[in-house]
Formats: sequence, structure tokens, C-alpha cells
Amino acid sequence: MGINALAQSLSDQGIRKITVIPYGFLALLPLPAVSVHIDHRQGPLSEIFETAIAPSAHTLSIAKERSSPLEYAKQRPYIVAVGNPLPLSPGIPALPFAQAEAETSCRLANTFGYPKVDVHCVIGEQATRTRVMELLRQSWFALLAMHAQFRPDDPRQSHLLLPYNENITLEECLNGQLDLKGLRLMILSACETLTIDVIQALNEMNGIASGFLYAGVVGIVASLWPVDDRATYLLMTRFANFYLQSAR
Repeated sequence: MGINALAQSLSDQGIRKITVIPYGFLALLPLPAVSVHIDHRQGPLSEIFETAIAPSAHTLSIAKERSSPLEYAKQRPYIVAVGNPLPLSPGIPALPFAQAEAETSCRLANTFGYPKVDVHCVIGEQATRTRVMELLRQSWFALLAMHAQFRPDDPRQSHLLLPYNENITLEECLNGQLDLKGLRLMILSACETLTIDVIQALNEMNGIASGFLYAGVVGIVASLWPVDDRATYLLMTRFANFYLQSAR
């Protein structure tokens, strides 16, 4: 069945939310942006259906179990935004708009009435690995605006960059070192966080984003490509505005 026929069938059944489980190299494509034609209209898949991506059916099943019932706010009350961790290795530029992204997201949370004691903005030298991990373990919402690096030569060492090379790696997520069960949404506002290993793990998505799902996070927002600092600030603060308001 072609993509248009499948989309039409789903629409005819009244289905408005779909989850795509890519196979092999398909995981490298921005599938929510695929153009479909149904009901005499044409547009990206994600504009016609509310579209999510899962690395596997098993992971999707576990995520659904974790998201119901929604008791996360009682057990994990924090909203955390991490922006522009410093210092980093020589040659890696600072991200001033990543800092602004974290600060703006926390201001939005305060505006929407979340308790100030539960809203944590961690920027620059404050964003040590110890501090970030301590907050993530108590958070239901986390925005990580920073550098990330996908390692095609050694995918399990793909990582989020934190000060003094004390990074968070895919390896840690996959081997059980990180336990983030109950973290409702993590925004990986960084480059290539959805890029996967298509050589050693052809049939299953295996990248930074899927690693955090394995570590217990219910939902992830991530990127397939290198992203612009300023453009990402504009997009993700707009997303945080909608999400934090609707989650009240």
C-alpha cells in the first residue's frame, strides 16, 4: 500500500494520531515531513496527523505504560532547562541563544504558574554533569539546549557535551547507568540528537534520543541535523510556550 493510500485509509477511519516506527535507513529520513495527498488536500504528514516516531514497538509499548497514569507531577515536580554549558573543549563555540532558550523557557514556566521552587534554570558553569543529573532525576520536563555529537565511528560514544568532558553518552543510556523513569518530556535542543547508527544497528533506531527512551524518558523532541543556535531558540521557546501552558 502506498503512503497516500495508507494515509487516506487512516483518515477514513477517523484516526488523527499516528506513531511511525522506521525500519533501517528510513530512520534517517524526516518522515513527518513526507508529503501526502488525501481528501483533496496535500501537505506534510505531520500537518494532517499528529505524528510521533518510536525506535521500536516494544519501546512504544513501554512509553505508553509509563505515561499512564500521569502521576509524574507528584513524584517528579521539577521543570529543568539547561543552556550553554561551559567551559567546553577548545574550538567548540559557546551558544548564547541556547542560554537564552533555557532562561526564556523558565520564565514561561513561572508565567504559567508553576511553583518557582520547582523551576530550575541551569546555565554556563552551573551546568556540571553532577548538577544536571541530580535535577533530571527529579524532573518531569527537561530542556537541554547544548552541543551534541553523533559518533559514526563509535555510535555508543555519541554524547551531549557538558563541562570538562564529563559528557552524557549513549552507552550510559543503553547499559542501564541512567534511570530516568518518569521524566515525561525531554527536549534535546542540540545537533544530530536523532541521528542513528545504521551500520551496526540496521533494524533498530540507536542514537542519543532513543538512548534516553531506553533510560526511561517517556517522550523526546530531537533533531536529525546540525541546527542553528538562533533559529532553534525561536522554535523551541515557541514549543515550550505551547507545551507548558497545555500541561497545566
